Amino acid sequence: MGNGTLKVLLVEDDELDAKLVKYRLEEDAEHEFNLETVDTLESACGRIAKGGIDVILADLTLPDSDNRENTLKTLAEKAPGVPIVVLTGYHNTSFELDSVRKGVQDYVIKDQVTRHLLVQVILHAVERQRLKDENKTLMDQFERLSLLDSNTELLNRRGLEKIFSREIAWLQKNHSTLPAILLDLDDFKQVNDLFGYTVGDEVLRQIAHKLLAALRATDYVFRIGGDEFMVLLPGTPAADSVQVAEKIRLAISEKPIQVGSDKIEMTASLGLIQVNEHTGSVENLIARAHDVLSL
Repeated sequence: MGNGTLKVLLVEDDELDAKLVKYRLEEDAEHEFNLETVDTLESACGRIAKGGIDVILADLTLPDSDNRENTLKTLAEKAPGVPIVVLTGYHNTSFELDSVRKGVQDYVIKDQVTRHLLVQVILHAVERQRLKDENKTLMDQFERLSLLDSNTELLNRRGLEKIFSREIAWLQKNHSTLPAILLDLDDFKQVNDLFGYTVGDEVLRQIAHKLLAALRATDYVFRIGGDEFMVLLPGTPAADSVQVAEKIRLAISEKPIQVGSDKIEMTASLGLIQVNEHTGSVENLIARAHDVLSL
């Protein structure tokens, strides 16, 4: 992004929908958008190869693509560092929601597009991608080990403090939402007592994999204690966060954890809270979540 101008690549084969997006962006007086439009997957790939794109708005139903999955996969492969926002005419958004969980930044239903919504989605996507890139750089640098739990390779308590302060600033600036889930494994001490600490460590690693698989690429998972984990869900509506918590609970309990010849049944207790600007610190965050957990 240079000189405050966002370069937007619109992948859309419907002329009227393309004009609507162009009109909505031109309506916005606060931000400057440089919009380029292509109408096929091939031409999108060609433009992406030239570089300089800040965000992609894409209708995934294109004349030269077999299906939406193929379109999305191709765009993601060709532009791994560029945030993608899906434009859809579908009101049944299961595919779009699944795409968000797999790394797409957001989706917009075409007949609900307003200037404010479109601009906010684009800005959010670009900012989230910036933070994602920043996090990757962080993990690759010398701080990596100090921010990660050595057993599960999840972010640790120090990582939580770093990410939490950033997310609080984002929440205050953009009046966003930040649900947090504290997860405590039930009777984990018995696993260590019965099977030993080596097996216990493997159980924790598999729990970490289950958590990551159940969440979006833009969510955060932390190991903050022996058998305690914290999950942050940036931008997730409160109602949806309840569903995510249930998904996490089921992911842990539905299938036993296999360690060698042992099958270990695990369950977890969850405490869900909605973070706001008054939450203040990680200590307060954890204390509030513990209060909910104990109810």
